[in-house]
Amino acid sequence: MPGSCPFCGFQRSIAALLRGDLTTSFLLYPALLPILVSATGLLLFKDKQRRTRYLRCIVVADALLIIVVAVLKNAGVLPQ
Repeated sequence: MPGSCPFCGFQRSIAALLRGDLTTSFLLYPALLPILVSATGLLLFKDKQRRTRYLRCIVVADALLIIVVAVLKNAGVLPQ
């Protein structure tokens, strides 16, 4: 069986979230909610210096989460 890409389940997760099914959304793609929180946070910072600092930290955290989710999906721990 071929491995899944780092974003497999992303669209289905968004669809589940739009239906209001948080549990299914999380199980399909656990990194979606933190990514959405990160994007929302970027809109809230007016100060460019704080926004840049926030962006650096959150991009690293989101990237690590995406990598962990991809590894867990390919290991069979999370559903494809």
